[in-house]
Amino acid sequence: PRGKIEIMQVVLPKGRKCTLVPSKEAAKNGFYGLKDVKLVLEQSLSRTRATLSLNDTVHTWHRGVKFDLQVTSVTPSDYNAISCINTDIEVDIGALETDGKDDETMKTTTNPTTKVVEEKKSRFEGTGQTLMDKSPSSSSSKASPTQSTAITTQQLLSQPIPPEPSATQKENVTTIQIRNERGQTIGRRKFDVSIHTLSHLFVYVSSILGDDTDGGESTFRLVSRFPRHVWILEEDKKDDVLEECGVNAGQMMLFVERE
Repeated sequence: PRGKIEIMQVVLPKGRKCTLVPSKEAAKNGFYGLKDVKLVLEQSLSRTRATLSLNDTVHTWHRGVKFDLQVTSVTPSDYNAISCINTDIEVDIGALETDGKDDETMKTTTNPTTKVVEEKKSRFEGTGQTLMDKSPSSSSSKASPTQSTAITTQQLLSQPIPPEPSATQKENVTTIQIRNERGQTIGRRKFDVSIHTLSHLFVYVSSILGDDTDGGESTFRLVSRFPRHVWILEEDKKDDVLEECGVNAGQMMLFVERE
């Protein structure tokens, strides 16, 4: 029957969180046994996806093996769809609902990259597992940037900005691009990761942000995407060189998060 179809243009909100559940075939191919699931998801979300919608199927590859995952939830959920552009999405891996027969099959299935064992599969059962890096640098994301040990923007603005490495220096140099909460590039600068400290990096970012919030009494943190790392400047960490803090030579993109 003929009927009218109404088409309306909407602006999708930037995604904050999503849940992906592997297909039975993906589980049999060893998805739950992968050593670094974040690498698989980085390829599909940050490089090839512009949007994610509820019930979408995400196709990913790892060392020649294909894995299909279904999107079972997205946040925000206003349109049951989110934008993946210039945003940092927290990814959960949901548990695959199986019967006893399927469980036995997945326990014994092998593939060229991995063998699925019950111990690894059990980590994903229940409410799902957040794919946030468990390294010491990312664990600081649970710390409040407003703790008494955190250094404020006003304190940083009183310090000089360190000079950049010379144009002829090639070793130990990283170029860091700084983006604000809206994903806009607000600065780019080179650092010597073997000499410059975490404090030097935060002093530079503070010079860009200024003291436009809370009279300079606010604090901020710097985060990277996929894998997610969080840097908070505190008294006991401010003199650590960047290399010791997980900032390596090359190029990096860091996002500012302010409370």
